[in-house]
Amino acid sequence: EEEFTVTGISTADKLIVNGPTPTGLCPLVGARASGTNLVKLQFATLTALACTPAAGTYTIVAVRS
Repeated sequence: EEEFTVTGISTADKLIVNGPTPTGLCPLVGARASGTNLVKLQFATLTALACTPAAGTYTIVAVRS
């Protein structure tokens, strides 16, 4: 998981994430609000080498009920 600060996010939010084209051995597989203003993006590690997520802009949509 990689943690990012995203102002306005709360743990009650459901997240939808759209990112750049993933690297073949390190795709984005999930996201969660881990605390107030904190988002953790989860990446699968499909190699014995280090997982390096794709560089670029990740768009995060918070759904509140």
